[in-house]
Amino acid sequence: MASVSKVHTKDGRTKYRARYRDLDRYQREQWFDRKIEADAFCAAVVADQTRGVFVDPRRSAVTLSAWSETWWETKSHLKPSTTASYESLLRLLILPRLGNRSLGSIRSEDVGSWLSELKSTDLSASRVRQAYRVLNNLFSLAVDYERLVRNPASTDGIRRAVPRATTQEMRFLTLEQVLRLSEVIEDEFSAMILTLAVGGLRWGEVAALRSRRVDVRNHRIHVVEGATEVRGQLIFGSPKSGRDRWVDIPRYVTKGIADRMDSVGADPDALIFTTQRGAPLRISNFRNRVWRRALRDSEISEDTRIHDLRHTAASLMIEDGAHMFFLQQQLGHASIVTTQRYAHLYPSQGIALRDRMDDRFSKLSGAGVGLGQSKLVSIAG
Repeated sequence: MASVSKVHTKDGRTKYRARYRDLDRYQREQWFDRKIEADAFCAAVVADQTRGVFVDPRRSAVTLSAWSETWWETKSHLKPSTTASYESLLRLLILPRLGNRSLGSIRSEDVGSWLSELKSTDLSASRVRQAYRVLNNLFSLAVDYERLVRNPASTDGIRRAVPRATTQEMRFLTLEQVLRLSEVIEDEFSAMILTLAVGGLRWGEVAALRSRRVDVRNHRIHVVEGATEVRGQLIFGSPKSGRDRWVDIPRYVTKGIADRMDSVGADPDALIFTTQRGAPLRISNFRNRVWRRALRDSEISEDTRIHDLRHTAASLMIEDGAHMFFLQQQLGHASIVTTQRYAHLYPSQGIALRDRMDDRFSKLSGAGVGLGQSKLVSIAG
């Protein structure tokens, strides 16, 4: 139950005290300047308790900034690059605007205003979307921990206001272009280009590839590690998907990798692809000093990104008849949904399947097997 009483303070003011019992049956109170506010509060408490969604107002009084510290305790599993990104989003985009507000005081309209402000700046749609996801995650945890009844960032209207993901156009090289690129680039990077463009490894996975991870005899690579640059430091950790995988590679790619392994020495932990001085590769340096020149020398569009070699690997595998689930395993996608980005490359397989089925029907038609002879002839025709 909840009740409201009128109280005259010592300084002559009139206040209204709303009393209620929390879920542990302890009596609590809230003070208001107006009776209508106290009555509304009591009505809401009774309604929430009846529906089983009551949250003690004291639990939602913590500021968003303070709550983010608790939230961080649940994120110890994140990769260093993700941690750095979340820290930046909180520090620059979320806490300056909402950090001093209590959890319970932030409404959907506040989230909407915050989102509109971000969208009006020169931030990319991707950056705004990332900031929203972090804020939404903060509120979701508050609901789970019974500090909020609902998540103010999860309404349909707010979700519709979040900028949509824009997929960059994927560029696919032909096998001839890949081979030409591997020929004009510096010798120490030739096999790396083939590993990216035929094996489908990510840049970080190639940069972290060690000799003991290559099964030369069976033409396979064990992808266990990835390299990521965080605040200027190169961090070696698990692959993007968080899981290791085996990648099959053609024999001519294996030969190039084996030659590199011979050149780096007998240490099984030695990185296979490095700078000329033996240092780990950094994508920005490689792009500026090696990649752009190689594109010009091979007469390939300078808009081509290093990541397009991974798209190229997918297209080449599909062209050779790879099933989508094999492609998912080869590329290390955590979900088949990600692999389905390449679904538009599969029509040629559908045409080939149709032609094979036509051949089978024609053979059955000639033998008079199954359906009536006239029906089979009409189908085959």
